[in-house]
Amino acid sequence: MTEAEQRREVAKVDAALAAFGLVAEWPAVEVEEIYLWPCNVESWTLFQRLQSQWIAGGMGGATGLNYAGVESALRMMDIKAGKRAKLFADIQLMEHATLEAWDEKRSKETSD
Repeated sequence: MTEAEQRREVAKVDAALAAFGLVAEWPAVEVEEIYLWPCNVESWTLFQRLQSQWIAGGMGGATGLNYAGVESALRMMDIKAGKRAKLFADIQLMEHATLEAWDEKRSKETSD
């Protein structure tokens, strides 16, 4: 992309944000792409659908997922009973990793 094309793209983003009263910080942060193996797409999709199921723990942030909500989502997504245990285990792994990442982020922010 040429420099002129980059300036036009930045101007488009700035104009779109301005319509909502927002201003971008430049340079924009590049986000690392992630790739999912096909066998993990269903677990990831379920995890994304559970974002309203985090149990808020007050000042410490979220403490985990509401497992009743997880079970409800599994049923609402019409996932066969035989697959639920595997998906639930996947969700617990992602839950644990997310809580660790949030804890690391909080620790870093308080030490800065």
